[in-house]
Amino acid sequence: MIDAGGRLYGKQYLNVVVNIYNSRRELLETRTIDNVVLCPSDNSPRAGFYDPKDCNRSDVNINYYVSRRTYSLPDWSIIEINIKHKDGIYSE
Repeated sequence: MIDAGGRLYGKQYLNVVVNIYNSRRELLETRTIDNVVLCPSDNSPRAGFYDPKDCNRSDVNINYYVSRRTYSLPDWSIIEINIKHKDGIYSE
């Protein structure tokens, strides 16, 4: 929802950190997914103003990046996903 509610934004350059914990909150695995680039969708009024060549066009599947697949985690496991803007791209 880059362009929603009357607000218009451009490409979003993101880093995603995935932490997987067991039921005792012990860290089992951490992975960083760098350089996720989200662009306005084709139905956005701003879509034509952005070069789509570096945009991620498919979903980010966490199971592709982690060794412990989410469907095989023990009961009460915790998956924590932290998403932040890539450093140095934005002024704030």
